Amino acid sequence: MGLSVSGFVLEQYYLNEVNISLVSMNNNQRNIKVLSFCLLFVSLILISFSLTTSVYAVLPTISSPDDITFNEGDTGKKISWTAYSENPFFYEVYQDDVLVELGYWISNYPITHSISHLKVGDYEFVVHVFDDFFESNNDTVLVHVRDFAAPTIYTSPEDKIVELNSTEQYIEWSAIDPYPASFELKLNGIVVDSGAWVGEVRFQFLIDTTELGTFTYCLSLTDESNNTASDCVIIEVVETTKTRSSSIIISIIAIMTLLAITRLVKRRFR
Repeated sequence: MGLSVSGFVLEQYYLNEVNISLVSMNNNQRNIKVLSFCLLFVSLILISFSLTTSVYAVLPTISSPDDITFNEGDTGKKISWTAYSENPFFYEVYQDDVLVELGYWISNYPITHSISHLKVGDYEFVVHVFDDFFESNNDTVLVHVRDFAAPTIYTSPEDKIVELNSTEQYIEWSAIDPYPASFELKLNGIVVDSGAWVGEVRFQFLIDTTELGTFTYCLSLTDESNNTASDCVIIEVVETTKTRSSSIIISIIAIMTLLAITRLVKRRFR
């Protein structure tokens, strides 16, 4: 009886082991199926993303306009770009690395930025265009604004006569320019004074009256763009009134003396 019980127990043990093994195998198969399904699902997602990326990861295209040079004060000056994308979104315009414009753009419709307000100088403008997928493209335009206007001399001295060794005799000019640089004063073609000048100034120079003669003073002004303006004045240095009066008196006395001597000579030979 003990053997039969033991045999029964032993038989039951082996049956249980077989059942456990079968259950374990079934569970493993389920796990493998679930894992396979998950891998298949992830693969499909990756393939879908890859296909989507390959379809839409096309950079926007943008035109590349020429660099621009114009004179300060010119109107209607602008930079115009044209971009293309199936999914346009927004754009940014930078002036010397500073954001100056932001907005939405339309495919094949110009993106324009006004530059007429710029002062004399050199500038770099960069535009960035983005699509819905934040794919982007850019272009750079260099802008040079030049000063074409010469300095303005709006008051000038008149030619004049001064007396020899007279004091405090001056010539004056008034001039203006937004970008002044340097000046030169020439006396009969020789530079006698030079230096820098400010935007609006009155030049005052002392006249040399130590020599008799006619002298030409010329003032030349230059701005930062090498535009120049000049004006000249003629100064005549003459003897003083006292000297001229003395000379006249002496001349009269000499003439009278000569006449008197002539009369005496004539009387003696009569």
